[in-house]
Amino acid sequence: MWIIIWAIFAFLMLGFAAWNMMIMFQQKDAWKKLSEKRNLNYEPTGFMTSPNVHGKLDKALFSLFSGVQQTDDVRGQRFVTALEFQMGKGLPTGGALGTKQMKPFIDTLIFSETYKPGIEEWKDDYVLRVRDEEGAQAYLTDERLKALCSVFKMTNATVLFFFDEIEAVLRVETSDPLRNAEKLDKIVARLQDVVKTLTPSIEEKRRYQTLLRSEEKRQAEKEKKKLEYDPELDEIDLELEDDDAVKAEKPKSSEPLTLEEDSSTEIAASAEKAVPKAQADTAKKTAAKKTTAKKPAAKKTATKKAAPKKAAAKKKS
Repeated sequence: MWIIIWAIFAFLMLGFAAWNMMIMFQQKDAWKKLSEKRNLNYEPTGFMTSPNVHGKLDKALFSLFSGVQQTDDVRGQRFVTALEFQMGKGLPTGGALGTKQMKPFIDTLIFSETYKPGIEEWKDDYVLRVRDEEGAQAYLTDERLKALCSVFKMTNATVLFFFDEIEAVLRVETSDPLRNAEKLDKIVARLQDVVKTLTPSIEEKRRYQTLLRSEEKRQAEKEKKKLEYDPELDEIDLELEDDDAVKAEKPKSSEPLTLEEDSSTEIAASAEKAVPKAQADTAKKTAAKKTTAKKPAAKKTATKKAAPKKAAAKKKS
């Protein structure tokens, strides 16, 4: 009986390993065909690991690779395939848009402003955070927002679009290993069209420079106002004013003495007691000095009295 159970278990394990190996080989073949068709770099990483594909598509840098994504379920993580496009710099402000799975990451960014785009394709669970609304609305036209929404609707996909004046990145993550060469090529072509729509023209980049300078001025004014009208500083001023008012209304002598007054009274009493004591000590020291000064004089007198007696004795002898 145990032999049969172990045989079934071993058969399942071998079947699982063979299935994973087959998927891995199909993925490598599809990714290699994509690199050959679109003139990209294909880099194998190991026998049982996914390769890396990277290169340039139009004016954007493209990367295709596998990674690990943290999850909240029992597994704790899952393997994902990531497609990433880097579009370079030149945008008028900073911002991040994505599907609901990207909300925890977007919330960690410094972009605090948000607004709801006025297009039908935009859903409530999509996330949008920007640094400056005026600059964001100038860049995120309806055409670009619709293009992003078409990517957000991809099946089993987690999408993030991050941009600022230095870099702009579109990243798509999926649990699909993309082992079908034809399907992979269609996805890349679709994303490539979206990236073309998102990439600003040279004329737009020049116009965005003016918007960027205006944003910097607005941010500087906000910081200045925040320093001038800091509510915490106002509270401190009020507390100081209250303290001054309390000090101005000190209790009169008829009222019970405060702790400070009690202490000063005790110090004065101690000082009064200390004066007679100091005078007594001084008197004792003076008397002692006089007594000491008198003793040598007595010895001299005795010596003078004894001198005549000695002289008389010598005469008699």
